[in-house]
This record gives sequence, structure tokens and C-alpha cells, in this order.
Amino acid sequence: MAGRIVRKDYEQLGGPSNLDASGAVLKLQKAARLASQHAKESKVAEEHPDFKQGLERGELVPFTCALLHALRFPTSKIQSPEWMLQMASELLVLVNLAGGIITKILHPETYSDNPLLRAFGYNNLCVGLDLPPARYVAAFGWVLLCHCALSACGMQVTGIIVERASGRERPHSKYLDYLFMFCHIGFAICTVSMILCFLIPPTVSRRWHTRPFLAYIVFKSFSQWATVYLSSLEIDARRKKFARPGTQKFAYFFIIWSIVYVTNAELIYWWHDKHPDAGPLTPWQWSFCLDWGWMVVILISGSFIPKNLVVIDGKVFHPETLESMHTAFGHKASKKPKQGMFANCCGKKKNKSDAIMDADLLPEHLEVPASEKEVIDKLCAQFNDAERQAAAKFPQLPSGGLACGLTLTVLKAKLTIDKLGILRPWHRHGLLKEPKTYDASVRIGVTAPGGTRMSIRLEVPESMGLLSENKTEKNASGHRGMDILLAEGMREFFIPQPSGLLHLMKIANSPSIGSLVSGSLSDLTHAVANIPRAKAAISNTTGVFGKDYYSGLPFMLGERGACKFCIRPQQEDKISLDKMIGKPGDSLEDKEEELQKQLAELMVGRIKGAASGAKPYKFDFCVQLAKKTFRINEGDEQWDEKVSPYIPVGTFEVLIEPALVGGIKGQNQAGLFFNVWNTIEAHKPVGALNLARQKVYPSHQESRKAEGGGLQEDRVCPYLANLGIA
Repeated sequence: MAGRIVRKDYEQLGGPSNLDASGAVLKLQKAARLASQHAKESKVAEEHPDFKQGLERGELVPFTCALLHALRFPTSKIQSPEWMLQMASELLVLVNLAGGIITKILHPETYSDNPLLRAFGYNNLCVGLDLPPARYVAAFGWVLLCHCALSACGMQVTGIIVERASGRERPHSKYLDYLFMFCHIGFAICTVSMILCFLIPPTVSRRWHTRPFLAYIVFKSFSQWATVYLSSLEIDARRKKFARPGTQKFAYFFIIWSIVYVTNAELIYWWHDKHPDAGPLTPWQWSFCLDWGWMVVILISGSFIPKNLVVIDGKVFHPETLESMHTAFGHKASKKPKQGMFANCCGKKKNKSDAIMDADLLPEHLEVPASEKEVIDKLCAQFNDAERQAAAKFPQLPSGGLACGLTLTVLKAKLTIDKLGILRPWHRHGLLKEPKTYDASVRIGVTAPGGTRMSIRLEVPESMGLLSENKTEKNASGHRGMDILLAEGMREFFIPQPSGLLHLMKIANSPSIGSLVSGSLSDLTHAVANIPRAKAAISNTTGVFGKDYYSGLPFMLGERGACKFCIRPQQEDKISLDKMIGKPGDSLEDKEEELQKQLAELMVGRIKGAASGAKPYKFDFCVQLAKKTFRINEGDEQWDEKVSPYIPVGTFEVLIEPALVGGIKGQNQAGLFFNVWNTIEAHKPVGALNLARQKVYPSHQESRKAEGGGLQEDRVCPYLANLGIA
């Protein structure tokens, strides 16, 4: 049945094509068809009503234990080869353990004397399954195991046959496909034939009692190798993404272990037949390690099977399609939830969302818990205290000092969103909803410990849905502001939670034993580990227009997704050794004023050299999509770029033209106060630290205004005015 379903829909998702062209053309055409196939899969998922209504929350989220997943969703319509194989491996271990325990309780004398003990020198895996009632329990479990193995092999073999019949390009010969199918079919046959172990007791024939199991061992490893090797040959880059590191090495290790295991067993039987009174051929410890070691290997083998096509309610989907499908129908539950018998104890905790989505956004990611409000109030007080200390210590600096940055300049900018083709429809929200160009201004500054920042304010129409917390005012064109704050190299924050930041600020503002022990030791541990990493990401070898800038913390993407932003330069901006502060790699801490002057001079030099063309400096505007494995609430969580790389979706251009905003000395403009909460609903800040910013930023801004301080010099725009560009 599974094979017919796969054949029917797999052919619909990619038309046959026999091409006679160069290798390069073939690859391009193959890539185009793969993109088309994935788009069709996504469309099927969105338009298939039974699929939307028939899936429960969490049904596509595999448990660590496949058997628990099956108990949680006993009537699931999902058919996945790797889930089935993992379940078969777990059933094998469970059957052996159950049989051993039953025999130990009801027939303990079996372990004192039996044919396998005399041959191997110890009681191997099969001993517990040889007598009733353990044999009956094991036989029943083996029927379930056979169902899982046959279903998986059927889907794998059918997939190979259909791909060959459809005329798709294959990176290998048909004979290799025949070998793959032989391995899978052989595994299926050996799985079924293992029922002989329960029909032929070792007292009748030790060899034929054990050999079906030995054949199962060998072909199980061959089948796993075939799956892994086929995945490594596959042209579809999406499929390669779903194989964990070390998968190929594990497949070969599995084969070697299995062959050694089988060879050892056959040699022991041969020796025992020749010399029945001589004892085991090899030390029993060696056989014991092979025996139970193989059981451990088989138990973890399922996690080393590359993810393959999944059949859901008669439709075929690639794992990547399912991984991304959150807003399409991720938050929809079935009309009549089908609860498994162990749903309460085996499912995920009730306070976790099991939606089919890239990221699980929970209430704690979107709203400040009552327990954290006091922490945030204290954090505001610490920031205000730090503001007063900075004003007293550095009266020559503007209000906020290094904490808010030393401005180099404020320039006009432009953001063009025009590369949305790679994003799925359910990712297209807010700035990513449609191709569009936004006017902007950008403040470029230097902050402690010598990092460069770009604070961007986009001009957006109110129709995009502004947050109620957005305090920007309408400009002459009727647009409001959306702020994106980016820092050099800051892929993530250096502390996970507001409580940790509060602890560090207490120590910084009032160093004492009391402040040291006022918070969690783990917070200090995180800081000690992460602050050096953050400093190392700051470069003294590149200028302003050659650095990567990141948002550091996540923002919503639509209703259920999350993402981070970054810009990456399209041009180089190297600093020569004679103008570099220190040596390459040196820290810039405590050199911020010197760095401000240096970067400003470099910017002026770059602009002067290009003044005739006055070309803008360009950056790729990128987003990184959150995945289920990413912890949204942990500010120092490193989002693995191998799992979710930054995707260019547009171009951010810094124009060689002063913005004439931002409280710059001599311009009579109001101060420019940035806040990540000056944004739109589709990109609401999420996570504990971003939620804290909602209260900390306005409080700190009021404190800055109260402390006063002089307006900053624009170190770049006066040069533009002299050129007549301003």
C-alpha cells in the first residue's frame, strides 16, 4: 500500500525528463526541477484540507524514542522510513529485554545450563527468548517489528524504482541501484525469516536457531549502508542537509561490527562442534562485548538514517517542506484530537507548543512573566545609575557615553527587498512580505569595547501595522519609523537572561562581595565564556563599510516564526597597517575615542576618493530563520548557521548624503533615540532580553535626557557639506 501511494504522488511531484545536453546544463535543469518540486509539495500542503485537519499538534515532531511517538499518535497518517526503522530497532531491544526478564522470573534455571552457554561461555541475547511464555511474547513483538521493517523497506525500494522510471538524472549506474534494492529486500526477507528463531529451539539445532538472527544482523547493516550511500550520491542538496555528521562513518562501522559479530558466532559454533568439551574458542568477555555492543549500536542506528521522503495521508513531502511549514497550518490542531494511551506521560510537557513550525513561540517569548517584572525594574535602575556614573566620569562625552555610542555620522540610506524567491510563502511577513524599497537613515557609531554599530531607522507606512509601543512620529511623507539595531559581529548576546545582566551590572556599578553573590554563579560563567568571544568578533583590520553587523536577538516573523537580521558588506574596507590601531587582532577596549576619530578619517578618505561618483556603500540584507532546536529565550544561544544560514533577501545601501537628523551639533534637530520596539507587529521583539528592552530603553532615554550632555559632532558630514554634496 505504501509503495502504491509513494509511486502515485512521487511522479506527480517531478515530471519525467530525459535530456541530451552538457553536464552543466543538466545540473541547472535538475536544480530548477527540484525547486519546482518543493514548491509543488508546499502547495499541496497548503491546499490539501485533509492534511490540515488530520494532523495533530506535534505529530511531525519526532520524539527521541520512536515507540513513544507511535503511542502518542496511534492512528497517525504519517509514513516515514527512518521513523519505522528506528521503531524496529527499539522493538528488537525491547523484545530481548522483555524475554530475558520473563525467563529470569519464571525459568531461572535456564541461565544455569543451556546449549548457548556451553558454546559461548555466557548467556547471549537469545537465551531469554527460548522458553514459553517469553517465546510467545517475543513472537508477538516480532510481528510488530516486521511491520515496521517491511514498511520502511517498501518505501525505500519504491522510491528508487520510481526515480529510475521517471527518467530523472541519476549520479550512478542502474547496477548500483540494483545493489541498493538487493540490500533493502534482503533485509526485509531476513527480518521475516527471523521468526524461525522462535520455531527452532537451540536444543534442536543451535546453528539454525541462530543463523536467521545472524542473517538479520548482516542485512540490517547492509540496508543502512545502502540508505546512507544513496543519500550521499543524491544530487538534491536538500536531502544531503538531512544527514547528521558522521553518518557515513557510522554506516561502515555498523557493517564492520556486524561482520565481526557473525564471523565470531560461526567460528565459535564450528569450534564447539569439533571440540565440545574444550570450552569457547574466544574469551566469553569478547563475545559478550560484541553481543551487547551490537545491541547498543542497533539502538542508536535509527538516528544515523538520513531523513527521506515522508508520506502523509497519501501525499509525499520532503523533510525540508515539513520543517518550514509553520504558519501554513502549524497552529491548527485536528478537529477531534486522537489521544494515545500514554499521551499525558509520554508526550511533551503541556506548556510547550508542538506546532509544525520553524520555531516554537511560547507566551513567555512574547510577554514578560510576572516573576521577571521586578528584575526588569531593577535593571532599569541599574542602567540609570550607570548613566549618572558615566556623566560624572566622562563629562566630555555626550549623554549616554560609550553605552550609547560615539557617533561618526548620520547618513541617508535605502533598503531594497527584492530576493524573496528562496523564502517559503509562510515566511513572507512584514519587510519580507513583498519586494519593496524603503527610505532610511543610519547612525554609525562606536561603542564599548570598540565595536561599531549601525542603528537603522526605516520609513514605513502605518498600513504595515505598527506596534503600540512604537513612539516614532510621522515625517513629511506621512511615514513612521521602524528601528533595526545592528552591532559588529554580535550574532548573539553574551548573557542568556535579564537576571544575569542585572547581576553583571550590579558588579560593574558597585563592585563588592555583596554584588558578587547577589546572583547566579551560572550567569557569571556564561559571561566569562561569552564576553571574550564577543570581543574577538570586533575587528581592528576593517573599516565601517567592510564589517558584518547583526541584530543579536530574535524578532517575530509573522505570527509563529522568528528570525534575526544582519547586513554583510558587498565591498572590502581594509585598514592599512600604518593606520591600524595596534596590531591585527588587538583589543580596542578603552580606545573608543581614538577609534571614532580613526574610522571617521577613513570614511572621509573613502568618500573623498569616490566623490566623483558618490556611489553608495552596499550590504546584503539577510535574515536567519529560527528552527525548533533554537532556544528563543536564551540570549546567548548560538543559532547554528549550518542548520539555518543567513539568507540574503535584499540590499541595504548607505548613501553618501547626510540625513540631517539625530541631535547633531549645529543642525538644531531633535535627538535620535533608537528602540527595537519602534517596529511593526510582524517583527515584534521576542525573547527575555528583548522583552526587557521594552521597559529599559525608554527609561534609559529619559535618564539620558535628564543628565543632559552636549550634542555630538558629526565627524563626516561636514566634509560632505564642503564638497557640496550635503
